[in-house]
Amino acid sequence: MPEMVTPADKNETDHSAYSLYPDDFPSAADLHPCKSKADGNCLPSSASCIAYNTLDRATKMRVRIVVESVLNDKSYLDHDFLSRGIDGENKHTNLPMVYAQYSDVFRPGTKLDECIVRDIYEGNSCKSIRTKHTWAYGKSMH
Repeated sequence: MPEMVTPADKNETDHSAYSLYPDDFPSAADLHPCKSKADGNCLPSSASCIAYNTLDRATKMRVRIVVESVLNDKSYLDHDFLSRGIDGENKHTNLPMVYAQYSDVFRPGTKLDECIVRDIYEGNSCKSIRTKHTWAYGKSMH
């Protein structure tokens, strides 16, 4: 989904993405995809753009994503919670283990159990904080 901003916003419109909008897109006149850097911050940048109408608060959004993932880890590691809305044979796939297998810290040949999946999840949550300034920002949120 493209990052959306109003035309009056200071962010630069991604004209390549905008040209792909179908003519019958309901709010194409009011919303425009916003350019962001391909630096690994696309999700926090998108959230910043939606919540604050600027890309400048990506670090704040990254902290919020990490806090959310840490505070609600039981839900994000619970197969029943994750499989809500999934029908058919995919409903029986152990989604937390699939997540762990596709993580860049997973080592092929590792026998996964709940503890290892949790360790991988926690490691990825902490690893998503990449800049030294992010933790300082997180402390000032309280």
